[in-house]
Amino acid sequence: MKFNITTRPEKFFRQLIELLRPLSPFTDLTEREAQVFSELLYWNNELRDVFPDRKERMPILFSYETRQKIIDKVGISKEQSYNLYMSLRRKGLLNKEEIDSKYELTPDHMMEVTFKFEWIGEEETKPS
Repeated sequence: MKFNITTRPEKFFRQLIELLRPLSPFTDLTEREAQVFSELLYWNNELRDVFPDRKERMPILFSYETRQKIIDKVGISKEQSYNLYMSLRRKGLLNKEEIDSKYELTPDHMMEVTFKFEWIGEEETKPS
C-alpha cells in the first residue's frame, strides 16, 4: 500500500511526527512538544544549507533568535519553551543544546517511510 502526501517544508516535519506518533519516543509527546520538536526539525533543515557542519549549526538552532521564531510560531511563552525543551530532553529527543542524532530527521532520508510489521502469533496453550 502506498500513500502519496503532498506537502511543503513548513508542514513536512509536523506531518512526519504525526506519522511516527505510534512509535517510541514520539508516542509520549504532548501536542505542544510535537509542535516544538517539529519546528526544531524545520529550522535545523533550513540552516543545513548555510551551516552544513552539525557542530556549527546546533548553536544557531538553539540560539535566542531561533528559539524566538519557534515561540512565535507555536504561540507559547518563553517560560513554556524552557519547560518544553526540558521535557524533550527527558524524552531523549534533545541532548543539552542539540537534537539527538538518532532523531535528526531530514527530508533527504525521510521522503519515504516504510513500516514493516512483524506478526507475532499467540502462544499455543497446552491443555492441563
